Amino acid sequence: MNEFVKKILDITDSEVTPVLLLLANSFFIGVFIVSYDVAASTLFLDTFGNEYLTRLPIFSGILGMISTSIFAYFQRKISFTSLTLYAFGIITMLVTALFIGLSLTHSNVLKFVSYLFLGPFNAILLLCFYGTVARSFSLKREKHMTGTVDQGQMIATAIAYFTIPFVSDYVEDISSFFLVSIISGSLAIVFMFVFIIKYGRQAQQREKNRLQTERANIRGMIASPYIRMLALLFFGSMLSTIFLEYSFLSVTVAKYTNPLTGTIDQNSLAGFLGIFGGLVTVFSVILQTFVADRVITMYGMRISLILIPSILGVFAILASLIGTFFGYTSDNSSFILFFLFMAMSKLFLQSLKEAFEDPIVKTLFLPLDFKTRFDVQAKIEGFFKEFSGFIAGSLLTILGFLTFVDLI
Repeated sequence: MNEFVKKILDITDSEVTPVLLLLANSFFIGVFIVSYDVAASTLFLDTFGNEYLTRLPIFSGILGMISTSIFAYFQRKISFTSLTLYAFGIITMLVTALFIGLSLTHSNVLKFVSYLFLGPFNAILLLCFYGTVARSFSLKREKHMTGTVDQGQMIATAIAYFTIPFVSDYVEDISSFFLVSIISGSLAIVFMFVFIIKYGRQAQQREKNRLQTERANIRGMIASPYIRMLALLFFGSMLSTIFLEYSFLSVTVAKYTNPLTGTIDQNSLAGFLGIFGGLVTVFSVILQTFVADRVITMYGMRISLILIPSILGVFAILASLIGTFFGYTSDNSSFILFFLFMAMSKLFLQSLKEAFEDPIVKTLFLPLDFKTRFDVQAKIEGFFKEFSGFIAGSLLTILGFLTFVDLI
């Protein structure tokens, strides 16, 4: 069995157990994110429609900046293993509180808050997980291990997404999916705890040998052209993601709103989000496995990153032309064509980001000085990414007040 695992994952004898534990952890993180995403998105869209979609990134960005700043602060004050367990535990308890509150009251405020937490939860969980991977293996093996353990999360994500359409018809309340998040979050804590007990000391010793994490000077970060490039990359990525997410969710709300009653079928919406998320994940795995490495090797990181805005631009132009000449409202006979092009734009953007951009960005952090690298990474992937979402939401809100601008 060990020989089969070593061959498939391309790992050594000493790496088998820690990698399997991290794979299990990433699997349950994937299930947590999917079940929470579908539940929170469905409840929010069903309750508020697209009324708050322009302003939501502002509130989510503020909450994300606060939470990631706290994370970056404690990253320097306590051991990262302890911080990871605390973060996993707090997030699971917050979801438990949301689930109990929604079960008892069905409060619209809690539905809004649950969707508001989606971005910050994802940011903190991924910072914890990839931070653990980075501290647990040598710099030489880190890039390979990151790609290896990613597979666990992708497999779990695909399975969870494709399961939702079959389960949603038998679920009376979509908020029940939060219970799946609670269970998977608890199991993620268990596997992370076992990993830390068995290998946490090695990770801490490795970190001490390379010198403890130091605070990155803000002025030094701004003065560094390399760090500015990383920040601009995240800013552009978040800007395009937020704008496309708004357009996609707006047309999705229109597609699944009953024109006679003005209500949304929760189960149909959850089923669509499940199938769509599953297709995105499968497409990402195919690209990452068979295409991304070859393209990056042949053409380099710069050309690979240019692929994303180029393909997105083509779909955006086609969707704009279809919307302009054939209409983009739900009462138009050609609306389904516009909806399909918006969905395809979202599919390609998210898949290309996961297959090309995310691995490349993780690689771009490796050359940084190890003493400040984790602090820089937490600030950019955490605080600055959420700040970019805040700016994107602000721009959406401003454009929404301009009567001559139609955001879709």
